[in-house]
Amino acid sequence: LRGLPIGRAGAHPWSPTRLERWAACGMRYMFTDVFGLTDRNDPERVLDLDPLDRGQAVHRILELFIGEALGSEAPPPSRRWTDADRDRLLEIAGEVLSDLEQRGRTGRELNWELTGTMLAEALIAFLSQDDEHRATTGSQPVSVEYRFGREPVPPLVLTLPTGRTVAFSGSADRIDAAVEDPRRVFVSDYKTGKGDKYRALAADPVLGGTSLQLGIYAEAARQMSGATSVTSQYWIVYHEAVHRKQYGYEWTTARRERFDEVVAAIVEGIDNGTFPAVPGEWSTFRNTHENCTYCEFDRVCPRERGEQAAAKATAVELRVRDALAAPGSPS
Repeated sequence: LRGLPIGRAGAHPWSPTRLERWAACGMRYMFTDVFGLTDRNDPERVLDLDPLDRGQAVHRILELFIGEALGSEAPPPSRRWTDADRDRLLEIAGEVLSDLEQRGRTGRELNWELTGTMLAEALIAFLSQDDEHRATTGSQPVSVEYRFGREPVPPLVLTLPTGRTVAFSGSADRIDAAVEDPRRVFVSDYKTGKGDKYRALAADPVLGGTSLQLGIYAEAARQMSGATSVTSQYWIVYHEAVHRKQYGYEWTTARRERFDEVVAAIVEGIDNGTFPAVPGEWSTFRNTHENCTYCEFDRVCPRERGEQAAAKATAVELRVRDALAAPGSPS
């Protein structure tokens, strides 16, 4: 695929999710970002609220709620959300979710009734989590949907160890600043799944290239807001997230170096037109490969993708992916 107009990794601002997609599976990246293919999204085929719709809805609800609070007075570390705040959050949620329902995006009525209840539980739990977060960090929210790489805000530009520069666009869901030292900030990215995979961030801060958002948002906060200390985290907004709510880390030099190494490998692979399938192990329970379970292209990929991936594992063209292996693990 050399020579195809795939958009070299320095030509325009890139989103972190696009690079993550290549790291997870080059073939899925090829179908989506090179060929522009997608799954059908007809309302009559929707059985339940799609994870993407759920995530976008929760992001919008929290953006409106926290943004509204910032418009009056940002809640200080010691202030707890009140019953009136909970009522307002649910009111905003009702408006956002009603729009999804009217557009036929919520699926079967019984499924939606259950899903709607779980979303309400997750949002109410979020307020308690937020009380704890602000009290523990001594911080308060200062920004929601912190966007960069879209006019009029310039992109985040990083210089990689190879000398290559890469521009990024993105939108951090929320930024908090410590009351005692506003240069100490906390960047949060909301996630609406269980978040189990983020437990491995302690071993590899980029999860083999499939988790780049924390690094990009942390670097954007550092460069664009003058922060001297940045903690970047995924905030799990899920009805069963009762034990662990945030997964993340302080943005350090060592983590930045690991981030740079992996991003350099990803953009090199894309520029070279290297799009290998990464199916993962076979799952007898789901009757497909682990990495293919929720892929919209599962049915069009070769049936022998696992055997083909194993046969190509030592190909010289795939050595670019060696950098994605977690430190200390076999490449």
